[in-house]
Amino acid sequence: GDDYKSKKDGEPVLVSAVASEIQQLLSGSFALDDKKVKPSDIAVLVRNHTQAQNIQDALSELGLRSILKSKHSVFTSEEATDLEILLSAILSPSFEGLLRGALVTSLIGFDANALTVFDENEQQWADVVSSFSDFLRNWKERGVQACLVEAGERRVTNFNHLVELLATQESNSHSTPSSLLRYLRDKINDQSLEKDDELLRLESDEELIQISTMHSSKGLEYPI
Repeated sequence: GDDYKSKKDGEPVLVSAVASEIQQLLSGSFALDDKKVKPSDIAVLVRNHTQAQNIQDALSELGLRSILKSKHSVFTSEEATDLEILLSAILSPSFEGLLRGALVTSLIGFDANALTVFDENEQQWADVVSSFSDFLRNWKERGVQACLVEAGERRVTNFNHLVELLATQESNSHSTPSSLLRYLRDKINDQSLEKDDELLRLESDEELIQISTMHSSKGLEYPI
């Protein structure tokens, strides 16, 4: 238990160190076969998608673009779980616990300290409840895509992909908000039947730092 905890606690430090090392490699001071090291020369191998996402976030914070190579469904992503939390809150805007959970997801981005503001200001909390009620009305009247675009997003690629898949399901099955949320939960919980259109989308630019799970990278070789 202690070993697992120490490894997990040390992971952010390791991720930051890897990102800094890559930034150093791309500073122009390092060469490979007499050519300056370029982003596509570099690959980061990780054990799972969560580690891959953490590395990608750390690189992004340093202004470094990367490509995530994965054979996982987008429904395995952190955004899928956060989206389920967000939609649950939109569907039940009077439940304070659900709303607070939605506010601290990566899709909205509040932190725990920001939530204390609502404890001290009833009007601000009433405004949040009102906003989520508006999202629900928008969902019922215009569909899930219009609702979620209004609600906002941070990690754009996965979020937009999930919204498209939900909108397609909503259109094809004439889903109600409740049945669409149930569909999302089922997809998150059952990864046995992944379809090509559900696979995580990758940026197409090849001049990017490569991030790959060890499973996905079998048989591949990278300069660095």
